[in-house]
Parts: sequence; structure tokens; C-alpha cells
Amino acid sequence: RKWRLRSIEPAFRAWKEWLAQRKVHKREMMDKIVKRINNSLLYRAFRQWHKFAEDAAVNDMRSQLEAEKVYLKTMGSRALLAKWRNATVTHVFHAWHQFARERKERKRQLMSKLLDRMAHLKLYRGWRQWREFVNAQVVDEWR
Repeated sequence: RKWRLRSIEPAFRAWKEWLAQRKVHKREMMDKIVKRINNSLLYRAFRQWHKFAEDAAVNDMRSQLEAEKVYLKTMGSRALLAKWRNATVTHVFHAWHQFARERKERKRQLMSKLLDRMAHLKLYRGWRQWREFVNAQVVDEWR
């Protein structure tokens, strides 16, 4: 009889340990369930707040995009009108700019001519004196 009990004893101990583990597991599961039940109201409130916050953000984005769309439409038409108005001004400005460039080039050419004349004037004065001197020599020889 002792011998039979000794052979059953390890199985009995394993069964007893399994029961203890199962009891701990059941207790843990029950604790989780109770915590979920207790926190479900809190979770629902959080989920409702989160949904509200997301909806508010989406509505803000929509209104911002709509405002940008209206702004761009207005600015687009304003820009087009300004472009039409400025078309003649632009043409006149380009004509004036061309005139100013031509005028600047003309002044540069006149200044270049003036400087050339001044340089040649000194040369001419020397040549004129030499010519007068030569003419005077020729006249002296004829006398």
C-alpha cells in the first residue's frame, strides 16, 4: 500500500500544483476583467474626448482650407487685374529703360569724341605752329 501511494504521490503533487497555478491564473484573469469593467467608463470617456478632438481638428483644417481657397481666388483675380493694369505701365517702363540705355550710349560716344578732340587739339596746335614757322621761313626765303 505504501508503495502504491508513493507511485501516485508525484502525480498528486503535480495535480495540486496545477490547481494552484490555475487558481492564480483565474484570479489574475478576474482582476483584469474587474479592472476593465472599472476602467470601461473612463475608457469610453477618453475615446469620446479623443473623437471630439479629432473631429475638431478636421473641422479646423477644413475651414482653414476653405479660407485659403477663397483668399487664393480673390488674390488670383486681383493679380490678374493688376497685371492688366500694369501691362501699359510695363510697356512704358521698358521703352523708358531702352531710351535711357540709348541715351547713356550716346553720352559715352560724345564724351569719347570730346576726349579725342582734346587730344587732337594739342596735336593740332603743335602742327599749326610748325606750319606757321615753315610758312614764315618760306616767306623769308622769297625776300
